[in-house]
Amino acid sequence: MLVWTKRGLECPAGGFVIDPSRSVDQAIITHGHSDHARKGSKNYTATEASIPILKERLGEGISAQGYGYGQKFAMGETTVSFHSAGHILGSAQVRIEHGGQVWVVSGDYKRDEDPSCDPFEVVECDTFVSETTFGLPIYHWTPREQVSAEMARWFETNLAQKRTSIVCGYSLGKAQRLLFELRERLPDVPIWVHSDIARMNARYTEAGWKMPTYQTWDPSLTAIEARQGIIITAPQNARTRAIEQFENPARAFASGWMLLERQRMRADWQKGFLISDHADWGGLCRTVQESKAKRVILMHGQTQAFSRYLCEKGIDAQTIDVLGDGSRSGSEH
Repeated sequence: MLVWTKRGLECPAGGFVIDPSRSVDQAIITHGHSDHARKGSKNYTATEASIPILKERLGEGISAQGYGYGQKFAMGETTVSFHSAGHILGSAQVRIEHGGQVWVVSGDYKRDEDPSCDPFEVVECDTFVSETTFGLPIYHWTPREQVSAEMARWFETNLAQKRTSIVCGYSLGKAQRLLFELRERLPDVPIWVHSDIARMNARYTEAGWKMPTYQTWDPSLTAIEARQGIIITAPQNARTRAIEQFENPARAFASGWMLLERQRMRADWQKGFLISDHADWGGLCRTVQESKAKRVILMHGQTQAFSRYLCEKGIDAQTIDVLGDGSRSGSEH
């Protein structure tokens, strides 16, 4: 059904490539992150909610077709449909039916509740292609209520110490989730977002998603004003001159990698919040089981370790290397 090539996961019967790394005639895109959605392809097919995001990132002039979750459409000799991956807004698993077989390509996914996107949908199949970004048993996520309470306490401590609270998360997906979580926990606290995040928020609104209240961060924001609220920005902006103008800013990073103390210390984050848009170990195991797949193919991340575990459990598990050469690491995890 699918063949791994230097262009990505190709479906010869369907005439398309899923999340191609090079220019192709027909690309099927699981979601808008830059390691999955790249410029240069002739035609793009994705979920309806992803289309505004793809136009923001790839250009307004792209040729793009959107479909709703569960809506079946023909691609070559195959029947394809999108099903929610729970990763970010519009993220999808790709279900492909051909010759009596059903394959599902997960894209990136998570099983935890997230107010900024649709929840994950279990899709039964014969072969399940799964990511394994956090495919080691050390990765277990803290319940979101506990993390949001921790963020609120952190802000209150910073406020008492007259420090500016800077929370960093990738501009697509993580930043919007942070905005929802913080607004729910701190309904009356001013929240400013970087202009890059504000532009993406506008695309969420265009896709029909109701966003919480926020303000776009303006350089004229004074240090006294900033201390009364929270600034959300992307990690690459955390140490710019605009941030350094605030006296003794408190910088935090929201990521699954913050589970590892050495990761936080190496990047010099003063605080880490364990918020991931990927499945943890339990989520990966649960998803494989619920898919009822007879075969599992693993890609992106800890493929070898998770493959060994599944094989020990009697599941036919292979890594992407079985299908071809090459791999790709995510840039917005």
